[in-house]
Amino acid sequence: MSCSTVRGILYNYISTFVDGELSDTDMAAVEKHFEACAHCANERFEIVQMNNRLQSEFAYSSPYGLKDDRKNKLSKSLESKVIHKKSEFSWR
Repeated sequence: MSCSTVRGILYNYISTFVDGELSDTDMAAVEKHFEACAHCANERFEIVQMNNRLQSEFAYSSPYGLKDDRKNKLSKSLESKVIHKKSEFSWR
């Protein structure tokens, strides 16, 4: 695989490459090229590092207690909407 082909994969299919979603054949060919070409291997390293920084920079964690608060409110809401079904055999 040539450098231009590998660079095309890296830059046109960044998320596919970084997420490991290339076909097994393409991934094997790209990895083999990285073993022989330090320049392309370095570009891969930089792309992976950039992806890792972006993921950690934009990672979101909810405020403390939000999950429990939502669960409690949902439970209360559902409890208030419980419909009591009449028995099939209700005698008057």
